[in-house]
Amino acid sequence: MTPEQTAQFIGSPSSLILYGDCAGAWAAEKIHKEKPTDRSYPLDWGGLFHDVREDYNHHCYMKGVGVDLDVMKDIVDRHFWELIWTPKENPRDEEGRPPTIPDSDYEEFLRVCEWSARGGDPLDLDHLYGIEEWLWMDVNGYRFRGRPDIVFVNGNRATIPDYKTSRVIMTDKQLANDFKSQCYAALL
Repeated sequence: MTPEQTAQFIGSPSSLILYGDCAGAWAAEKIHKEKPTDRSYPLDWGGLFHDVREDYNHHCYMKGVGVDLDVMKDIVDRHFWELIWTPKENPRDEEGRPPTIPDSDYEEFLRVCEWSARGGDPLDLDHLYGIEEWLWMDVNGYRFRGRPDIVFVNGNRATIPDYKTSRVIMTDKQLANDFKSQCYAALL
């Protein structure tokens, strides 16, 4: 990077993971602003689940409840069918590429979202720190940022579910080796 690019560099855990996996892909996305030309089923599924949980969490927070199953189906319907039938209007895909999730996945997707709301991830309002809040940190002239999906703080312990990847709770060993989790811990 040039000194000008370095001075304006803002990193995130995801950006650093991409750089570690493939410096060329990172440069194409971050410096040259190239958009990816394909989509993937796991990325679409994870992104859709993330969008549903973000809306659901905000809804529960505004109502002051930890669980509200009555609204989950409406939120899933809105996001799922918008992705399937109106990809050009989908904010995650400005290029209008067709989604990879078939409409036959609707029932399974709804079941996963309802499980998540029912008992997998109830909103703990007493320990809620933030929903989709930016966290910032400066290190040696570089500014890093992260936006965890949701953060709960209880005493000196933070819980940070990641809705694209956190299907199970990590062991201490897995957590110690997970770069994104370490970044979020440093930002907190």
